[in-house]
Amino acid sequence: MVRLPTPRLLEPLSDSLAETLLIEARAPTLEEYQDLCAAVGWSETINFAAAPASLAHSLFSIVVLDRGRAVTRPVGMGRIVGDGALFFYIQDIIVRPEYQGLGVGRKIVERLMGWLHVHAPERAFVGLFAAEGKDSFYARFGFMRHPALTGMFQVIPRLQEEYE
Repeated sequence: MVRLPTPRLLEPLSDSLAETLLIEARAPTLEEYQDLCAAVGWSETINFAAAPASLAHSLFSIVVLDRGRAVTRPVGMGRIVGDGALFFYIQDIIVRPEYQGLGVGRKIVERLMGWLHVHAPERAFVGLFAAEGKDSFYARFGFMRHPALTGMFQVIPRLQEEYE
């Protein structure tokens, strides 16, 4: 039986940052999603026309807002997608570059893993694709490369005719 470990509570955010950040359990708006994707250089990789449906079909989402500025703005997000029964994927962990290294990403993943530990059944598969160099970050939450498995993906091109 394989079970992901319960997330550990790591060092808290700095007091000043913790006072201004608000973590909301909700999907980002399309505008927030576009803004965060642009902040990390993903604007050319996301189909924003399909994004509203994708965001709406998320199983669980987190948006982190910074209220310490003149205008409250999103500084991070993360979501869980999948079939809601056996297969779950951590998706779109985004933290604005100026907030990276401050514990915002850790808080996002802690919240997502907390949701999974409550809602996912025993032996559920939880996967993710990590950016280059982020393996050690996700290892803190029990994620690892598996020697017998290789993560693979493809990006679907626009089809010229409808598939039935």
